[in-house]
Amino acid sequence: LSLFVFWCGQAIVSRVSHEAFDRGSRSANWPRAEMWRSVRPNRSLNKIDFVSQTEGWGISSKGEIVYTQDGGRTWVIKRSPQIYKLFGNFEARDEAQQVQFFSAVDGWALEGGHLIHTNDGGSSWHKVSFEDVIIRSFYFFDQRTGWAVGERRVFDDEDKKWQGCLYATEDGGKSWKEVRLGVDLDYDWALFGVWASSKKNVWVVGDLVLHSEDAGRTWRELKLGGEVYGVTTAVRFIDENHGWITTNQGDRFYLTEDGGISRQVRMFPEIKGGIYALIQTGASTLWAVGQAGAYRSEDGGTGWAKILTGPFWTGQYLAKEGLLIFAGEQIVFGKL
Repeated sequence: LSLFVFWCGQAIVSRVSHEAFDRGSRSANWPRAEMWRSVRPNRSLNKIDFVSQTEGWGISSKGEIVYTQDGGRTWVIKRSPQIYKLFGNFEARDEAQQVQFFSAVDGWALEGGHLIHTNDGGSSWHKVSFEDVIIRSFYFFDQRTGWAVGERRVFDDEDKKWQGCLYATEDGGKSWKEVRLGVDLDYDWALFGVWASSKKNVWVVGDLVLHSEDAGRTWRELKLGGEVYGVTTAVRFIDENHGWITTNQGDRFYLTEDGGISRQVRMFPEIKGGIYALIQTGASTLWAVGQAGAYRSEDGGTGWAKILTGPFWTGQYLAKEGLLIFAGEQIVFGKL
């Protein structure tokens, strides 16, 4: 089986053994060998957010916010990590951790516990922070409707503690308001991930898993059980029914096909170095990437087949274009 890739503009044929694929899980809609293409970027990438097949944003392995307009071959630094003095000779370094862009010029990033926004392609950035709050993650459903989660430092008579918090915007980030979660705990807790499958359907995860069906006015806590270890850190949905929740440890994750009413526990592929990203492209089609490569499941995570050799640190699916992207020290594109 041959895999055609492109290296510095030259076509190269590399061989992939048939044993790398699980014959039992093949189907007509997975990318055939001739449908993959690869480029070697001038920077290793930890995160990507392509807005088209040629233009995209990302975070380099050095914490830089970078931009490409040639399909991932060349990445230009748009913002370097921010270094500032603490006291004496001590310095702090704020690196980018997450990016989400709507176009080549308009987008958001998470940097050092706060949000930053640009509307001029990274020439200037506007900082958004909240008093005594560390932002851990954010997500915009569209250019106007966004959510940010994290933890707030709260002082009482005896000591300080940390509590999870959620902020929302309906005007593209010009103003943010805190969303009441109805949670009152007497111990430290935080929120690490947020996702909205619609303007009304919102999920937040962390030490608690909460779901709202009315744009955050009311919340329901989900008790996931002890079958998956660790703290929930990420949640994604491809529509209002199909999605997943992952944790910060272990080899398992939760999958749902009915909007979270029921959850199935699934196993990640057993690979050296673990899994760095999980991408869902269909009701039962999942992709997992890590140091060992990219793996695919056609049965909702019950069985996995190795598709490509890594390492890959992140991935993305452009549904409109039907384009699957894995990135790390190389970038691989697959047309579904």
